[in-house]
Amino acid sequence: MENQALKKGFTYIVIVVGLFGIMLQFILMLQTRQVTLPESIVRFFSFFTILSNILVVIFFIGHLLPGVKKLHPFVNKNEVATAVSMYIITVGVVYQTILRQPIPLQGWPRVADDILHLYIPLLMLLYWIVFIADKKIAATTIPYWLIYPIVYLVYTLIRGHFVHFYPYPFVNVTALGYRKVLLNSTMLVAFFLGLSYILAAIANWRHKNKSAG
Repeated sequence: MENQALKKGFTYIVIVVGLFGIMLQFILMLQTRQVTLPESIVRFFSFFTILSNILVVIFFIGHLLPGVKKLHPFVNKNEVATAVSMYIITVGVVYQTILRQPIPLQGWPRVADDILHLYIPLLMLLYWIVFIADKKIAATTIPYWLIYPIVYLVYTLIRGHFVHFYPYPFVNVTALGYRKVLLNSTMLVAFFLGLSYILAAIANWRHKNKSAG
């Protein structure tokens, strides 16, 4: 049986750390903004990293709100936990392998950067391993997990076309052109899909062995 006290304590830790990282990054953005305040806010929430960290925080807050009839049962689904894990793990992997700058940030920017791109992805992965990785996952739901990243990519390309701002270099149509960006986007969606099936396969394999034992 799951240790509910451990699970609840873990939930509080992720919420506090996640909210701190998001708020800190928002404050730093305001201090260094070079465009209007409304545009700065829109750009802040146009980063997949920010949206995915917010999603993680909402996921854990949902566990503390059993009175919310729709949210609480939803976040307790194994598939939802795995999808959220997949999103934020992808954030960490893409940042560490593609986007991380050779000269590390210093001070508070480094703190915010590490929380959003390293600590939260690792905490979510740890949560998945401890509490989800031996439960049955309905693989038929995986295509639905891609709705969020695909909608995000479409939004980014459409908005970027009009305002000429792209949050990530691999989707910068101005610099790369649509052909290269679409190729990059296809590869990214393939990564999302592959990681989803890997996590589901691990969970179902462990669930099968656990049930057999």
